[in-house]
Amino acid sequence: MALLEVRGLVKRFGSRTVVNGVSFDVNAGEVVGLLGPNGAGKTTSFRMATGQLTPNEGQVLFADKDVTTLPMFRRARLGMGYLSQEQSVFKKLSVEQNLLAILEALPRSRSLGRRLTRTERWDRTDQALTRFNLQHVRKNNSARCSGGEKRRLEIARCLVCEPLLILLDEPFAAVDPLTTEDIRHNIRDLATQGIGVLLTDHNVREVLKITDRSYLIKDGKVIAYGTPDHIKSDPVAIREYLGNTFADDYVPLRQATPSQIPWAETTRIVPPAPPPESLSPSPILDPYLPTNAEKNPPDDDPPPPPNGGRPVPKPSPNPIPRSGPTLNPIPANLLPGKSPSVTVQDEMPPPPAAPKPPETVLGPPLLPPIRGPVPSGPAPFGPSGPGSFSQPARQMLEYEKMRRMVDLLNTDGWQNGWHELALKGLDAVPVLLEALERRQPNIRHLAFRLLEQITGESLSFQADEADDVRLRQIAYLRAKLEPRRAA
Repeated sequence: MALLEVRGLVKRFGSRTVVNGVSFDVNAGEVVGLLGPNGAGKTTSFRMATGQLTPNEGQVLFADKDVTTLPMFRRARLGMGYLSQEQSVFKKLSVEQNLLAILEALPRSRSLGRRLTRTERWDRTDQALTRFNLQHVRKNNSARCSGGEKRRLEIARCLVCEPLLILLDEPFAAVDPLTTEDIRHNIRDLATQGIGVLLTDHNVREVLKITDRSYLIKDGKVIAYGTPDHIKSDPVAIREYLGNTFADDYVPLRQATPSQIPWAETTRIVPPAPPPESLSPSPILDPYLPTNAEKNPPDDDPPPPPNGGRPVPKPSPNPIPRSGPTLNPIPANLLPGKSPSVTVQDEMPPPPAAPKPPETVLGPPLLPPIRGPVPSGPAPFGPSGPGSFSQPARQMLEYEKMRRMVDLLNTDGWQNGWHELALKGLDAVPVLLEALERRQPNIRHLAFRLLEQITGESLSFQADEADDVRLRQIAYLRAKLEPRRAA
């Protein structure tokens, strides 16, 4: 029996069916990839597997249990880990505090069957920092870590919860080649420990390098599946997604023969010319300096004339004044009184690029009303006890949950995110102010309109302005709204 089984998923948005009968499975210790072009239903299928979306039809089984309708936190308690494409580290905590906060919020350890003690939490934190090479930044604020360090921290944070399955959303997005290689090794290391991995990414080459099997989705259906070699040679995958040159381009150049390199037969390698022993000065720069031949005359040449062999310069109508023993090179087109026949293009600045027109993004035509009264003040927490965790950890987890709701504003399920954030009331103000800095225009538009609805005021913010203008507007909104929330 597979660790994760997805059977006949169907998802409709209105009258449009975006996923129509998608099925796949992941075994323990196996890396499986979901591939497909934009708009094929790949991301929607992945989100139904993680619990972010509920399918209209079909079934999701995890460890022989039906989790089709379970939310993400219930699936996480069963052993399903998830790493989003967006950075999810706690930015106001240090690297080690990120791990300790997760361990403190963990209801019970899967291996021990009970809640971890303080000593055990510190031991697991040290082990995770050592394993992912984060010891040197353990005291650093996580917001100041590099992209690769943040990604390793997210994987370490997921692993301390002892998951059976990890779902990775775009793990190779916006990272450098060295970090990509590091993440690839970490994923394979997870599989060797018996952890199942399901990932989706647009970097097809990196996905095929590490996956044991892959599924190719097109128009909401699985059109090809199998090992990487099978996918690369499948005629349907080549025609619908990879293209005819993918297999040829995929051959590493170190192992390629000349016949596999299209430019090998037409390229002639020219050895570099030896560097000259010395450079002769140009007569335009200084006509009084001796040439190279005058400094080192050949043995068979007659001796130089008594005047040292210096040529007598011709009078110029506009002589160049000599201000010192040496002169900097002067381009020919800058000499006074000269009309150069050749213009040095390399010294001319390139023409300025035409500014791109601003992108216009329209928000949804109709915003859903807030169901129920808008709460104000801090969100209530349950009573403290043996099964609870500290107040800072609660607040940090609540803040992270609201950031997840902001991510939904850029998806088809934006109404759910809108409703959940609206119910948070003034507690959602810091998260919405942070959302105004996002790159996605839809998130900026909806976050601002939700801010106006929560505060009940008419605010000023242009979501499509330049970055510097938006940052000044956000700073003004933060100074205006955050003191009111604290009061």
